[in-house]
Amino acid sequence: MSENFEHFTSKVITNAQFIAQDGQAERLENALKEAQKYALSDKEPGCLTYRICRSGNQFLIFEEYKNPAAIHEHRSTPPYQSLMSLAQGGTLIVSGSRKVTFYEEV
Repeated sequence: MSENFEHFTSKVITNAQFIAQDGQAERLENALKEAQKYALSDKEPGCLTYRICRSGNQFLIFEEYKNPAAIHEHRSTPPYQSLMSLAQGGTLIVSGSRKVTFYEEV
């Protein structure tokens, strides 16, 4: 498990967790679905999997990328930038709840 993926050389698995603030779960789900839709389109050929799981206000996002460059590409997309802008605004996600870990496929 790593909080950094730069040293990986092959397929990268991302596990992201968020907790939506009370009353904001639908808004977070919609933003995640927009990122998912874009990631799974032909606009992001390096994204192999983007799955969103939810239990109440808790979210788990499981992503699989061809390589580290594909993650950089994903992070530059409009839906990802929009999601991060919402998340950093302080009204969508419980402060300190965002956890992202990276794994290299072996």
